[in-house]
Amino acid sequence: MFITTSRKPSRKTRTFAKVLADFLNLEYVPRGKTGISEFLSERMIVIGEKDGNPFSMKIISPEGDSVNLYFNVSNILKVKTGKAPVIFKGEPPFDPSLFGAVGEGVKVNFKTEKKVLVKKINGWTILDFRYGEKSLFKLKLLNTGGL
Repeated sequence: MFITTSRKPSRKTRTFAKVLADFLNLEYVPRGKTGISEFLSERMIVIGEKDGNPFSMKIISPEGDSVNLYFNVSNILKVKTGKAPVIFKGEPPFDPSLFGAVGEGVKVNFKTEKKVLVKKINGWTILDFRYGEKSLFKLKLLNTGGL
């Protein structure tokens, strides 16, 4: 699995895609003018934008199935996070394995500094991507599709 962006992404969208790829232990692949169909040999995450800001994540399987997440993103902190696995804590509205991560209820034999804290605040689902004590960014989920 890898992460790419829509065509001609803004600087903020590229930064978000790179930070997310590093956090999830995935490769970031600059898309350029390449069509999505040329990437369909493996599962990928395509970061879309609205008004120059990251706004959507489309997880596409090689079979063409997709899951969409729409969100607002907070400020993005650029930190190299290494190759440790990611654990979701809380109840996300999707299976964490979509991102190659594990859920809180899964028994694991490792410690990790990479956690995604899932919170419900005023009816919104907030995903707080944390490395140690630092919050790298927060996603406020607006809508999900294809789940």
